[in-house]
Amino acid sequence: MVGPPRFSIADLMRMYRVRARKELSQNFLLDERVARKFVRSAGALDGCHVIEVGPGPGSLTRAIVDGTHGDGVDGVPARLTVVEKDSRFIPFLTQLAESAPCPVDVVQGDILKFDYGSVLDDATLPVRIIGNLPFS
Repeated sequence: MVGPPRFSIADLMRMYRVRARKELSQNFLLDERVARKFVRSAGALDGCHVIEVGPGPGSLTRAIVDGTHGDGVDGVPARLTVVEKDSRFIPFLTQLAESAPCPVDVVQGDILKFDYGSVLDDATLPVRIIGNLPFS
């Protein structure tokens, strides 16, 4: 799927004046190559329901929806659910969801209180949980 050019995550963060919040122990992965490598290390995602924990501005999210080869075709999950606590990133993620080649559910909330049953309605899909977790 080829869409309009995307701004880099770093550019989006500058445009929206978003900075990491120390109280949330945020650290943002800005290097797209590292994000793709991280997602590839999770194994095959095609046909899976992927749940991303704390996507922040969406670096891993982009790599997930871009698929194994970065073409938005091969390796794209059947469904992606992103759970983000910080409301500042919901617009970033919603915009990304609108152009994704697979269904994307954007959920604002704390993963520690998240009801997985609310999104795991298709028990036939294998589930993969991915996240670049805070360090504290």
